[in-house]
Amino acid sequence: MPKTLDQHRREYWTRAKRYDRELLGDHGVAGVRVKPWRCGVGDDVIVYAALHVVFAIEDEGSIKANEEVDAFCKAITSQITGCRAEEQSKRQGKPASNEWLYGRAGTLFLLRLVRQAYIRCRASDSDDDSTTLSTIDDSIRAVVREVVNAPRPWVWHRKAYLGAVHGSAGITAQVLLSMKAIRGAISDEDEEAENWIASMETDVVQLLDSQFKEGGNWPSSLPSSPGEKPADKLLQFCHGSPGIIACLSHILSFYPHLSSKITNAVTRAQPDLFARGRLAKEPCLCHGATGNALALHDQKAREAFLAHATEDVISDMIRRGLILESESPEGLYTGLAGRVWVWALGATKAFNEDQVGNFPGFDDV
Repeated sequence: MPKTLDQHRREYWTRAKRYDRELLGDHGVAGVRVKPWRCGVGDDVIVYAALHVVFAIEDEGSIKANEEVDAFCKAITSQITGCRAEEQSKRQGKPASNEWLYGRAGTLFLLRLVRQAYIRCRASDSDDDSTTLSTIDDSIRAVVREVVNAPRPWVWHRKAYLGAVHGSAGITAQVLLSMKAIRGAISDEDEEAENWIASMETDVVQLLDSQFKEGGNWPSSLPSSPGEKPADKLLQFCHGSPGIIACLSHILSFYPHLSSKITNAVTRAQPDLFARGRLAKEPCLCHGATGNALALHDQKAREAFLAHATEDVISDMIRRGLILESESPEGLYTGLAGRVWVWALGATKAFNEDQVGNFPGFDDV
């Protein structure tokens, strides 16, 4: 008899706990060590710590779950907030990062993941649930405050990237998704939150103005020097229109006065994405037909992309030298696991109603 999803989950957790001491140290989640320049979804330690807390929420009693949530939030926020880029660079040789893969924007996703698990499993278990939920929300606010107050443009590896993974589109989307998640804890007269939204409008406008007039794609980064001409080369989730389209779908509701400009930008990007978005790399979430399909509005266009991302077609194209084989074909964003995710989405109602996005670890929480 095939294993149930719950059996698979418990088996995974049993094996994963072998790494508790290696990744978390002797003090568990309370002793987790992260760095302000490596605290996003690409860092094994913080991701493991977040999953540790999620499993505690699902499997432990309410007191233990509350303790784990509190320890995680305090440990993480104490290490990645209060570290301005200049101060961090002087002190440890590296500036703090705000992007999604290795920076604070990724931390925001993980905090939302913990929050969602807590609401689903524990919010009605005890009289203390409001305190624990407030702890999560306060942590989200603390990280948002740090990101929004960072100098502009946001820079990663000395470049002002624009895309979903390393750039302003992804950072802005993660901040706004996080504020949406804690909206119930934000009053209509919350001046700080209103200022955060207002301050990022400049980033949104700059992103929209950076779109190529011909074609509709975006450059990977802002020009590094006056007169530098951006190159229209990358067309994938991490750099270019696919990831930016997904981000704009979340940004839109916060800036209704920009709705026409945002909608026009997304519409202009669609033909170019369909024409060039299959790429010469093995299809996966990060690049190629699989991930790029999630940014296409038209259902037939999506199906055409996914027809190029079946295992038979991919194996044949690799054999014939038509595409480059992935260096990590088992990965979520670089291989089969991501393709399975999109195939599963293809069977959902939302996928067939032109919903953009649902990139795991990015906008699925």
